Amino acid sequence: MVSELRPHGNELDPKYAFLLDAPEADPDGNPAVIRWSRKDGEQYLLSEVEGQATKWRAFFRDGKWVQEEAKATARKAPAKKKVPRRKARSA
Repeated sequence: MVSELRPHGNELDPKYAFLLDAPEADPDGNPAVIRWSRKDGEQYLLSEVEGQATKWRAFFRDGKWVQEEAKATARKAPAKKKVPRRKARSA
């Protein structure tokens, strides 16, 4: 969490000093957690509620933290249930 990192700011490598400027919480007051994105190769922030990630994220771009809400994903319609066919009776 960002709030736990601040007291140790003088121990951080200077290349990670930008993490000290990160917001401590999202707009709803949930604490910000520092994560690493293997896909993008960068650190970012997200907030969690009871261990589940919220839709809020923040990225360090052009010297400042940019906050964004995740885009809503389209849900896939549930598959239709197949009705079993009755076998024809032999006479």
